[in-house]
Formats: sequence, C-alpha cells, structure tokens
Amino acid sequence: MNDSLPAEMPFNEAVRIIDAAARMGVYLLICGGGEPLMYEHLEAVVEQARSRGMIVGISTNGWALTPERAVSLRRRGAVFVNVSID
Repeated sequence: MNDSLPAEMPFNEAVRIIDAAARMGVYLLICGGGEPLMYEHLEAVVEQARSRGMIVGISTNGWALTPERAVSLRRRGAVFVNVSID
C-alpha cells in the first residue's frame, strides 16, 4: 500500500482532471471505484463535468444511495446511477 497517496482525491485535482478530459474531447464521465457516494464533493464534481458538456453517471454499490441523494445528484446533472448487485 502506498501511504504517500491521499485516501481521497482532493476536489481541485478532480477539477483539473475534468478540465484535461474536456480539452481532449471526453464527453462521458462515470464516477466509480471504491464508493463514489462517500466522496464529499461528488455533487460538485458532477456540476463541474456537466458545465463542460459531459454526460455524468455514477457507479455504486448503492449502500449510501437515498432518495434524497439521488434527487441531489440528478439536480446537479447526473444522468444515470448504476447499482452493482454483486
């Protein structure tokens, strides 16, 4: 395990990556890996990607997905949530 890496991606790094991806013509962002619903800046990341014209989806185990969170993500521009059942 590499302890020199942060446990969570800093928001400014996420925005930098979104900017770079948008410049390369990326049009789809799927937030996944680990459990994206535990990321405190997820809604802001969705907004940043949508403001750059990207389609945004979330891939989750569903553990932290409440009706309120689903509405919050949708209002910020997420177009789909994929829930894994395995």
